[in-house]
Amino acid sequence: MWSIGTCNYKSIYNKRTPLILLLLAIVSARCSSGPAEPAEMVRSGISIGAAASSSTGASYADVFVFNDDKLRRLDTYQRVRIQNGKVNAVTTGGKKIIAVIVNSGKDREDWISIDSYAALQKVRSDIRNDDPFAPLMSGSATVAGRDNECTMDMQPLMSRVTLRSISCDFLGKAYEDEPLTEGKVYLTNVNAFCGIMDGSGATIIETVNTAGLNPSDVASLQSPGMLSAKLPTSIGWKGVRTDIDLYCYPNTCEEETLGTRFTRLVIEGKIRGITYYWPIDINREDFGPVQGEMPGVARNSTYIFDVTLTRTGSFDPDVPVSPADVRLNCSIVPWKEMSDRVEQY
Repeated sequence: MWSIGTCNYKSIYNKRTPLILLLLAIVSARCSSGPAEPAEMVRSGISIGAAASSSTGASYADVFVFNDDKLRRLDTYQRVRIQNGKVNAVTTGGKKIIAVIVNSGKDREDWISIDSYAALQKVRSDIRNDDPFAPLMSGSATVAGRDNECTMDMQPLMSRVTLRSISCDFLGKAYEDEPLTEGKVYLTNVNAFCGIMDGSGATIIETVNTAGLNPSDVASLQSPGMLSAKLPTSIGWKGVRTDIDLYCYPNTCEEETLGTRFTRLVIEGKIRGITYYWPIDINREDFGPVQGEMPGVARNSTYIFDVTLTRTGSFDPDVPVSPADVRLNCSIVPWKEMSDRVEQY
C-alpha cells in the first residue's frame, strides 16, 4: 500500500506487500575468510520489497549505521538511491545497529546533528508533514560481526482509524424516525509529534484538532483528508457502509489533563436541525482496550469501527459519549496493507 517518495495518487490503489528490508553484508575478498577489521569498509546490499517501488521516479532511503557498543556512536550516514528495490550502503566492520528511514521529508543537512543512536531516537516527526499514502517509515536491526544478513520490518509511525459502517437505532425515542443529516466524521486531540524511531505516543507535546474540528489545523496538513471526512448520505436505521479512513499519530498517554487529551473519533450530525456530537475515545475504558492491546492509539495499527447511534449525543465535541449513546463493534488489526479498492483524489 505504501510508496517511497512523492506520491502519485492515481497509482496508490494497487495492493502491495508489506515493506521488508533484507540487509546482506558483502565483504571484499581480502577479508571474506574472517571477520572484518574495524577499519575495513563493508558494502551492504539492502534489498527492499515491492512496496518500495516508487511510481514517480527516483526515491531515497536514509541509512544510519551505529557502533553496537555502550556509546552507540554514528559510524556512517548515507542517503542512498533505491533502484529496482535495492540500495547499497557502506560501513566499517564489526557489531552494528542499522537504522533506516524513508519518506522523512528531510534534506541531508537536517541529519547533521545525528552523532549517535540516542540522538536519532530524540528526533520527532510532525504529522502535518506526513502523508498516509507515502508515510514516514522506520526500522532498525542489529548485525553481529560475522552476520551476513538480517531482516528489518519497516513500519509507519501512523495508525489508521476506519469508520466502516454507521446506522441509527432511535427506537422508542420521540425522534425514532428522524435521520442523521449533514454528517461528518473526524479525529480530535491528534498527537502532532511522534518519535521517529520508536513511534512513542506516551508524551504529548502538542495536539491537532484539539477539543474539536479546527479548519486551520486541517488546512495545515500536507494531506488535509487525513483527519476529517463527510458522511456520504443521511443516516437512518439501515446501516450505511462508509469505509472512511482517517489517520493519526500514536497517543498512549495514561491520563487526561488540560494539556493532554485522548484521541477521539467524533461523529457529528443534525437531528431535527440540532447539531449533536458523538465523541468516542479510541481504545479506552468503555470502548476498549481490546485484551492484549495497549490502551489508546498505537503505531502501525488499524482501529475499525461499526457504529450504531442509539440516542442524541453531546453538545460538545470533546465530551465523550457512553455505551448508552452508541453501540460499537471495534477491532484492532495491524496496518499492513490496504484492501483492494479504487480511490480517487
